[in-house]
Amino acid sequence: GASVEIVTPHPYLGLGVGGTRWIQLTQRLATKGATVHANTTVARVDGARVELANAYGGGSVTTDVDAVVVVGDSVANDKLARELASTALDREVIAVGDCVAPRRLEMAVLEGHRAGRRI
Repeated sequence: GASVEIVTPHPYLGLGVGGTRWIQLTQRLATKGATVHANTTVARVDGARVELANAYGGGSVTTDVDAVVVVGDSVANDKLARELASTALDREVIAVGDCVAPRRLEMAVLEGHRAGRRI
């Protein structure tokens, strides 16, 4: 049972989550006691202290934390696919999902399904 604080520079959490899924997400976070800091960025981390700043200017606050989990922009990583393709000899290597480009889960699953049907 750690307390959780979520920081987002956006006006609300889950910008890419639509419809009823967004409602379920925010309700679940609320029932679990999570705090969401919208329009906020992490300005600085210094040991167990984190400075939170308004994303659009203005003041900041410092809070004590036990841990910081960073979720940044997704970047494609096709290293394994390239290595396999160079050693696969007569076998086709089909790259799917985030190894090709960052995308939503549904697209990665669809690509995996299509790749499986090609085999």
